[in-house]
Amino acid sequence: MKKHHVMKTIFPAMLVLCAVAGCVHNGSMTQEEQYRIMREVEASRQAAAAAFPQYIDICVREFPSATNARDDGGARMSAQGSVNVALDDNGDVIVCSVNIASSAIERIWANGRTYSLSEFKMSESARNSRQVLAEADAAQIISGNRESFLRAAKRSITHSFKDPDSALFRDLYISNKATPTLCGEVNAKNSYGGYVGYKRFFYNRAVSGREDSDSGTGAQFLRLEAVYCKDKFVDLDQ
Repeated sequence: MKKHHVMKTIFPAMLVLCAVAGCVHNGSMTQEEQYRIMREVEASRQAAAAAFPQYIDICVREFPSATNARDDGGARMSAQGSVNVALDDNGDVIVCSVNIASSAIERIWANGRTYSLSEFKMSESARNSRQVLAEADAAQIISGNRESFLRAAKRSITHSFKDPDSALFRDLYISNKATPTLCGEVNAKNSYGGYVGYKRFFYNRAVSGREDSDSGTGAQFLRLEAVYCKDKFVDLDQ
């Protein structure tokens, strides 16, 4: 079992002990003081290492399907007053942060951000609901019934347009069987009644984006488009 988290706490502990005990005399410590601090630090290290399995148990009870529990130290979240346990859960890495004083999970790191435990549960519930809807979309599309999916996609993409009814679509196709995604280009009128030009877009139950939208410009749009629009499996009539 890895113990680098414990080692990361040793040097701050030494400083605290020195400050409390008044270790420095004329710029140096006595040999006796050095030995005392070394013994106390080693005892602290051994106690923390011995206690680590209990933090694993706390996290695994919350995430029973997770595997490969290991010490994450302060790699993704602050380890001050807590122990951070990294886990592999369905192909993703999550980090479970347990408060040392209360032995309660207080934070979760997942998908590049930090949540409270309640926030994470709400996020997972919403993600699971979207996944159920995506699976229903896939079943309907594969059976040939695409209309409800197309209506939902077009409504989502055009809802912020000045004139949604003016929207024109081209080069449409459905990609990504696991999370069916409508990809293509859209054009619509602006406030002056003129068409602004075709822009690429994508839509699925989890996320949508458009080239010219605030949330769909630049690297983020390109990254998500590359993920969701690369596996075309249905060409659509224009």
